Amino acid sequence: MKVDAMSKTILEFTGKHGPYVKGDIAGFEADVARKIKATKKAKDYEPKEADKADAATTKKSDNLAQREKALVKKEAALKKREAAIAKAEKPAAKAAKGTPPAQGAGA
Repeated sequence: MKVDAMSKTILEFTGKHGPYVKGDIAGFEADVARKIKATKKAKDYEPKEADKADAATTKKSDNLAQREKALVKKEAALKKREAAIAKAEKPAAKAAKGTPPAQGAGA
């Protein structure tokens, strides 16, 4: 069963409540979240600066991965171009090899 995270209310526990302890963060359906908050054992979760920094790092990491993929594609295209240039230059190199063998070198 896939759960839509956007339909959940995220709570941070301020005290022990069932299996949760102070500092735990969990998501609940809206009606369940209201009941838990009524016990004063939890409050709405507010992301800390470290969490925001983690999100920024993740975004930068994703951007880096995209740039690496683009670089791999460019390197592959460059190798193809280098191979085509090398293939085009080979006939010129073969034409230069047409010199006759040296005479009398075996005596």
